[in-house]
Amino acid sequence: MIKTPQTILFFAIVVANSILFAGTANTCNQTCGAKHLQYPFGFSSGCSIRLNCTGNDTVSIGEFLVQSLTSDHVMVHLPAVCDRPIKTLNDLFSRNFAPTSQNGILLRDCEAPVTSCPIPSTAVQTRFELKTCDSNRNKSDNVSCYSETRVEREFMDLRGLKGSGCGSLFSAIAVEMTGNGSAVTMDVQAVKLGWWLEGGCACSEKANCTVVTSPVNGRRGFRCWCLDGFVGDGFRDGFGCRRGKLLEFIGFK
Repeated sequence: MIKTPQTILFFAIVVANSILFAGTANTCNQTCGAKHLQYPFGFSSGCSIRLNCTGNDTVSIGEFLVQSLTSDHVMVHLPAVCDRPIKTLNDLFSRNFAPTSQNGILLRDCEAPVTSCPIPSTAVQTRFELKTCDSNRNKSDNVSCYSETRVEREFMDLRGLKGSGCGSLFSAIAVEMTGNGSAVTMDVQAVKLGWWLEGGCACSEKANCTVVTSPVNGRRGFRCWCLDGFVGDGFRDGFGCRRGKLLEFIGFK
């Protein structure tokens, strides 16, 4: 199933009483037009994870549009572009987020075909209306698909991507196993980023903690999520967890 930015819902909690956000309101701007993000995301230097807010209520990471945000990942739109420099990958790796191993990164201008991706080349061809791209001499014009071959890795290896011998970042396919692993869904022209905060678990009393090892600098990180029956961001320094139901989902176009 192909998803577009127009069909993705932005996951955010809207709280009628602004006092609930008083702990972060003075240091972190969490509003971009009609969109309000929950902790730890925002749009100013005081935010734990800073995203970009541009015109038309657009949220982005670098040049890439943010499609959705959840308690463990950020989905980013990665449109097919023939000559996008591979160094653009740097925008997707930071001290707080990185592409997960559930991605196939599509590369061009490779010295030799990259064959580590489990996604069949026929699937790539049928999911993309591949353009004719001018290629450099002695390099292949075919699109190669790179993925992590070590199943224990939670995130992709930036050094491996840059060391692939490819010069261009064409696009990506986010892959997710469903059910008992017998079915696969693919988000085309999208990349799934896992996110975390650095440090030890600083979660709300009514929250669980996921420990993360940063693939960027090797430091310890964490994410929080509320126990069943509670809602919120789960973080001690954020909204925390409170009994109740999710008040509202906000969509955007």
